[in-house]
Amino acid sequence: MAVTLAQVAKALLDSKAEAVVLKADGVPSVRNGTALQPLTGLSALSNQELEHFCLSFVERSKMVELTLKKRLELACTVESLGTFRVVLAMEGLRYSCQLLPMPAGAVA
Repeated sequence: MAVTLAQVAKALLDSKAEAVVLKADGVPSVRNGTALQPLTGLSALSNQELEHFCLSFVERSKMVELTLKKRLELACTVESLGTFRVVLAMEGLRYSCQLLPMPAGAVA
């Protein structure tokens, strides 16, 4: 089953974690400090699955920009859950993504 942005955002809010971390060939995990805890019920995401996940809320042109810059930060809004900060990165040819709560008072 493909993971969705809404699932990841809800997991972040429910866990009160600092971030949800998604890496190619890794199980999505919540991060508190330096500790990572895998999210239950989710399996490891391939690089292709992680790319499809990102394309569900990021324009293709931004993904092309990511391949050039290797790091991209943006904001996204998940209906009924709020606005989140997203950090996308390319590590070699592999994607990684972090979803973080938007700081209070920050403008998206």
